[in-house]
Amino acid sequence: MIRLRIDSVVCEPTAEQPLTLAWSGDALTDPEAGRSGAALTLELLSTPETDALFGAECHLYGTGRFNAALHKGELLAGGASLLSGTVRLVGTRWHGAECRYCVELRGGGHGWARQAAKRWFRELAVPFAGRLLPTEIVAGWSGDAPVRFLPVVRDRYEIASGEAGLQAPERLLATDDYHPFLSLHALVQALFAEAGYTVESAFIESPWFRSLHMSGAYASHDTRVRQQKMGFLARRKADRTATANALGRVEANPFVTHHTVGNLVDAFAPHEVDETGATLTDAYSAGGCLRIEEGELCFRPLTEVSVGFEYELRYTTDYRIRSRRRLTGFDSVWLGEDADVRFELANRFEDRREALRPSFQYRIVVFDHAAGDRWTLRCTADGTETTLTEFTTRSALVTTPAAATLAEVRLYRNGAQAPYAEDWALYDGYIGETGRTEVQITVRTSPETVTPTAPKYFRQIAFYGAEAGMSFTLSRRCRLRPCFSSAPGYGAALTFADVARHEIRQAELLRALAHLFDLRFHTDEQLKRVYIEPACDFYDTTTAWEWSDRILGDTSIEGADRALEIHERQTWGYRDGDGAVARYDAAHDTRFGRWSRTTTSKAAKEGEEVSLNGLFAPTLCRTDVYVNAPSAPILCVGDRDDAAVDDATALTPRIVRWMGLHDLPAGERWGYPLDEARYPLAAFHFAGDDRTAGFTLCFEDRDGLEGLHRFRDARAAAEDDRQRVTLRLRIAPDEYAALFRFDGEAHPTIRSRFRFGFAGGTSLFTLRAVETYDPREGVARCTFDRLSCD
Repeated sequence: MIRLRIDSVVCEPTAEQPLTLAWSGDALTDPEAGRSGAALTLELLSTPETDALFGAECHLYGTGRFNAALHKGELLAGGASLLSGTVRLVGTRWHGAECRYCVELRGGGHGWARQAAKRWFRELAVPFAGRLLPTEIVAGWSGDAPVRFLPVVRDRYEIASGEAGLQAPERLLATDDYHPFLSLHALVQALFAEAGYTVESAFIESPWFRSLHMSGAYASHDTRVRQQKMGFLARRKADRTATANALGRVEANPFVTHHTVGNLVDAFAPHEVDETGATLTDAYSAGGCLRIEEGELCFRPLTEVSVGFEYELRYTTDYRIRSRRRLTGFDSVWLGEDADVRFELANRFEDRREALRPSFQYRIVVFDHAAGDRWTLRCTADGTETTLTEFTTRSALVTTPAAATLAEVRLYRNGAQAPYAEDWALYDGYIGETGRTEVQITVRTSPETVTPTAPKYFRQIAFYGAEAGMSFTLSRRCRLRPCFSSAPGYGAALTFADVARHEIRQAELLRALAHLFDLRFHTDEQLKRVYIEPACDFYDTTTAWEWSDRILGDTSIEGADRALEIHERQTWGYRDGDGAVARYDAAHDTRFGRWSRTTTSKAAKEGEEVSLNGLFAPTLCRTDVYVNAPSAPILCVGDRDDAAVDDATALTPRIVRWMGLHDLPAGERWGYPLDEARYPLAAFHFAGDDRTAGFTLCFEDRDGLEGLHRFRDARAAAEDDRQRVTLRLRIAPDEYAALFRFDGEAHPTIRSRFRFGFAGGTSLFTLRAVETYDPREGVARCTFDRLSCD
């Protein structure tokens, strides 16, 4: 018996009206398929109950419209609920004095799908708040933080390295060298939780998926007009040297008479010449907005603008070795109240205590030496205890004996019996306790409002952290430029919305993930539960339901190759990569991240079908980026040859695996503020090393690692040489309703395997679609896909 319950009123459809339901497995593959659901039109008989429900609708000129309010409906067959949703009246028919009501029951739509299609990505309620500071960046590398700032190197043409010193210039990582990456697990959970659903998924909860992160994005807009009208690139004409004052500071202020290097930059035109005679062809000031006014550097825009500034700072500083990890020198920059940039100068000299050479001169440094301390340095030379030197200063030179084997070097303080256990080091003899080192750091400040009447002056800039009297040389290679984008700068306060400004809807994230991992989505509206798994794990492999006896014998069984619906060649991959990826593809005549297969079946469609991810691009890593940790692979982003991108913080969306802090080789350390022999490992493709197994997010196999094509292999094999069949089955209404419920699953469902025997054999199948189902007769016309695992 078929009944339609509207609100609490049970209505009876007319017996002569055809009544069919349908379901397609395509709804599992597309997250947006659940937006509209299914619609069923029914004609209801006039009864006292229905007349009361519809009120004046049977009287054309009556009052009180049914569609003025929202009504809930449920289609019942016996005790089974076949479809539930909302009801609207679509027409009224009169047969003489009899009135019939034509209603539409629309159900099967899912609130999460509708919400994800409407809401912006940045509106996800992910709990995150923080400041763009080095200490907070490092704090995010532990625990289950939903947002992590990971190191990136931007693809650009680099200025040549330094010119002096025993070591290469130290390029210090600032906040601009880190980009926000968002936990995909946190994003998916927030998306469904906001709509009132829970997620049931072994895949989503797996450690593998939890390690996946996607790049975030800052707000951006087209700044080219402002750049053309008011932009500038300022340089210096000459190096300038000053010494630290009693507070260890040097000012960049033209009005200070001592301990100053003058204006930070002083060249704004392409015809100006530096002290070496080189023309500064890249320097300019559009509209003359950056200028020297009454001796000081000033940015006076043509109109009110919100602008930050990028300081590309290069300088040489005196240093004193402070500890095995740090040097004392100019290690901080004051760029204003909101940009007090502090870092540390790393001690990159190697401590030789574990690898002494015979007949070699070393320098010993005891970092917490105090007046009156007496020191004795000993070692074992060819098995004999030997005193290398005795001294009473912070550092001293020592020459090792001409022994074949030197080991167990030890330091003793004031005649103590136990070796000294505090901080000391043994360096090559040519290394002095003091010296000079070059530093490079790029800092971008947060936007501020600047007007023609309230211009930006650059007089409050200072370098500090040194000892009084230490020398400081500001390089002519310094640069200053404006940033008209609204991206946050050093020290800015951030929320999730600030780092998730992708101009996409939430549904686009789900579509991208479905493409990568061949995901299947099924929603139980009654339980408000969403089941998500890759296709290879979605179907139950533990039980096969024998349904041969349900086949109606008076109808034919239709069969066809599954290959009829695919192309002879199929390709999966990512959207086009930028910068490093494009050059890699050109050099190796390949497409990084893409995988193709050719079917063995001649029934397939001609040509190639290319399926590219609509959201993510692939990413290569570079080593030798950070001089203190050259072994660390760092994500390379951007494109130095793309003149259309003028926002230095812009990033094409990409996906990576976050693997936590990873050990560095001996002698390498990640700098301030982590200061450990580990680095933050995140990559799209990582070949692996002796400490961590490799992984890849490429679709293809690479470096012996299996690509994402593994999520499609079983389906692809079945498409090559298996069939689909269409047949009519007996299915009771309660059994049909149970197909879509996963609560306990002691019954067949749409993710079950079914066994059929016909045409001289038996095979396993999965349900592809219910073409039609008539609950009155309890008969369904279904299409099944035959599996390779018969």
